[in-house]
Amino acid sequence: MKVSTRLLMGETANILSDLSEKSSLVVVGTHELGQFEGNIFGTVSLHVAAAALSPVAVIPDVPPEGRSGVVVGLDGSSHSIASVAYAAAEADRLGEDLRAVYASESPNPRLRGAIPQDALTQRIQQEEQVILAESVAGLAEQYPDLTVHQQLELAAPPAEALVAAASSAKLLVVGRRGRGKLKRLLLGSVTRNVLFHIKCPTIVTPNSAAVDFPYR
Repeated sequence: MKVSTRLLMGETANILSDLSEKSSLVVVGTHELGQFEGNIFGTVSLHVAAAALSPVAVIPDVPPEGRSGVVVGLDGSSHSIASVAYAAAEADRLGEDLRAVYASESPNPRLRGAIPQDALTQRIQQEEQVILAESVAGLAEQYPDLTVHQQLELAAPPAEALVAAASSAKLLVVGRRGRGKLKRLLLGSVTRNVLFHIKCPTIVTPNSAAVDFPYR
């Protein structure tokens, strides 16, 4: 492995984002430079994760011992499918199991109309189980030795469910943007909230086709 150093002057987040154009991965920490919603998170890390053209690994100050598995969050969008591909390649490289987590909140009671709660929950669960299964379809053929677990979460908010699922994982992979209506935001609300409560090393994949893992 070749290691080189450079001293550059300017805004750190802008410099790292510019360097990401020709990088396979940008790695940042979670230094305590900003506070959002009562949780301390580095403003540089947040801005780089939002603007970089390459995947961004955000590494919190947590002990690496006793961790296992790779967790990926998905919602059925094209962005999350790219995240699944990236996470599967990394899980296979590490020799770890992959846990694909589809998290979705129940509709607002005002939007449910006269549909009974049990019937609505069952319908949502069936539809989203199909999305979950389709999102990981083909991984067995591509990675014969990879064990893939499917996890559907309907009770907790998506970000909370992902953070909980990855609390003891070696790695969490999330897409930069999901299916939210606020397209002007560079970071989707779920990804942003995951980073606010980060519990393990987390990679944010860009809004593009699956990328090659840098260590291959």
